[in-house]
Amino acid sequence: MLIIELNNWNCDILGVSETHRRGTEGLYLGGYKFVAQGVEEGKSRSGVGLILSKEAQKAFTGYNFMSDRITPAKFKSMVGELVVIHAPTTEAPQPECDSFYSLLQATISEQKDGAFVILMGDFNAKVECEWENAGGAIGKFGTVDVNDAGERLIQFANVNKLVITNTCFRQDKANRQWTWESPDGFTHNVIDHNSLIINGGDA
Repeated sequence: MLIIELNNWNCDILGVSETHRRGTEGLYLGGYKFVAQGVEEGKSRSGVGLILSKEAQKAFTGYNFMSDRITPAKFKSMVGELVVIHAPTTEAPQPECDSFYSLLQATISEQKDGAFVILMGDFNAKVECEWENAGGAIGKFGTVDVNDAGERLIQFANVNKLVITNTCFRQDKANRQWTWESPDGFTHNVIDHNSLIINGGDA
């Protein structure tokens, strides 16, 4: 089913969260390559991976898994080196969240100057629409309200000179604005509105 959807959407790089996989692995699924990292032993709901199309595989130069929640992968592109960091996180106790952001900061800091960085993740964040006071981290089309996770992500984006690009595009249709739907189909939420962040570095 996933491969069918990937073909329908013509998707080249897809981040997968909560894979429940163990250790580091790479396997092929109907022409797509799946690279993943999970805990070495024991039960866990974590695990992170990327699914790459044939085109993405041609540009793929390698990866260096930081943890079972952070996956940086590198690609060759027309604008230079492209680094895709898949870093999903969910609601967690403060110490765990602090540790996650510390490792994420270390991962971004080690990228060479001029690299084109894309950070995608499930940050459970709502980011505000008051873009004038956000330090350049968001565009004009955030949400009406902001939660604690959103404030932290905006601060993180500003520190790293990143832009939360989903907020830069206006969506006139309601079903293109919300990013979460309840199982009953009646409740919608614009959470994780900010799942893509881009930094062009010095390129």
